[in-house]
Amino acid sequence: MERMPNTQSLGSGNVGSGNAQLFGSGNVGCGNVTSILNSRITVNEIDEDNLIKKWLSPLTPQARHKSVQSSRVEGVGGWLLEKNKFQEWSSSQGEPKQAILFCYGDPGVGKTHIKSVRKPPNNWVLLTASNISSLVIDHLDEQVCDLNIAVAGLYCDYLDQEKQSMTNILGAILTQLFASDGIREPVQQAFRRAKLGGRAAKLSHLMETLKETIALLQRVFICVDALDECPPEIRLKLLQSLQEIARASPTTRVFLTGRPHVCDEIKRYFPEAIMIPITPTLGDIETFLKMRLDEDPTPTAMDKGLRAEIMSVIPRKISQM
Repeated sequence: MERMPNTQSLGSGNVGSGNAQLFGSGNVGCGNVTSILNSRITVNEIDEDNLIKKWLSPLTPQARHKSVQSSRVEGVGGWLLEKNKFQEWSSSQGEPKQAILFCYGDPGVGKTHIKSVRKPPNNWVLLTASNISSLVIDHLDEQVCDLNIAVAGLYCDYLDQEKQSMTNILGAILTQLFASDGIREPVQQAFRRAKLGGRAAKLSHLMETLKETIALLQRVFICVDALDECPPEIRLKLLQSLQEIARASPTTRVFLTGRPHVCDEIKRYFPEAIMIPITPTLGDIETFLKMRLDEDPTPTAMDKGLRAEIMSVIPRKISQM
């Protein structure tokens, strides 16, 4: 994502170390004066970087990621990360033709947000599944400690469809890979050529620049959340673009989430895609419910017997919904 001052690097298991260019900053341009001096980036180059980001896309997926991340409950959704299919996909040990992982579920199972449901008569708000997209992005970030590996994420939103053009989507992905001297060059050249001609970012040029940038990296993870919230014409163009990227770069891995009705579209472009359904688990419900009970501002209003009954009855009922 876009590199912001004084934010946690999402680039490695060593928080803030800047050891990778994942979903954020690394040390370059993050407000650390020593890092800026060490990387030999001048003030003029930093100014140009900011202009490049604005030229690439108005979308700010990093801000969206932080918002979703803050709502996630620790320990919820870990079952996905333990699946063999996920581990093979994320470690690149699987076949290149299975470079696409699609997690699907009905509305309200928590593909992006952990969904809230109200259970009368107590009016409790319970989580029914994990915040899959942000969990996967953070997991990938924590696992990667290599300067030459990057993660880019995008959160689709039907309320923001005007901004979510294909040009802006590819630009937002490219912005997140634009992190160091070795990777910046293709983007800088594209920007300077467009600037000389007074041109806005063009889709075909962005696509070529994106492929050139990915070619400089050992591995790239592209995560797109809520694919079904893209307008159908944009969704198909995005799948076409991801197909082209996957063919050009066999080491690229793509993670997608969406509702079941887009499964056929995924299979059309990626016949060998890994498909994993997202459904509420008893463990997820119990973890969230315990957290809510522990945070109850009036703990004396509930005795141990009532708490035990809530922990026994409600998770079972919700898991059966």
